[in-house]
Amino acid sequence: MDASLPLIVVLCLWVLFLGEPSAWLAVERGRSAWNGLIAGMFFGALAVIAIGLAPLGATRRFHQCPECLEGVRKLATKCSQCGADLIEEVPA
Repeated sequence: MDASLPLIVVLCLWVLFLGEPSAWLAVERGRSAWNGLIAGMFFGALAVIAIGLAPLGATRRFHQCPECLEGVRKLATKCSQCGADLIEEVPA
C-alpha cells in the first residue's frame, strides 16, 4: 500500500468538508467560488462564518431580456439578440 494514499484521502475529505461549503456559500452571496474554496480550505469553519456574515457581493452582471429571454448585460440599453429596448420608461 502506498504511503501517500492516506494523505490523498485526508486532502479530499478536507476539501469536501471545509472548502466546498465555503465555495457554495460564496456563490450564494454573489462572490467567487474559488475564493470561497480557498478560504474554506485554509480557515475552515471561520471562513464559513465570515462569508455568511459578509455583505452581499456584486450580483449577477446579466439579466434576461423581457422579449427573447436571452442573457443581456445589466448596463445594456438594447438587447443584442432581438433589439428590444431595455430602458423602462417612467410614467410622467
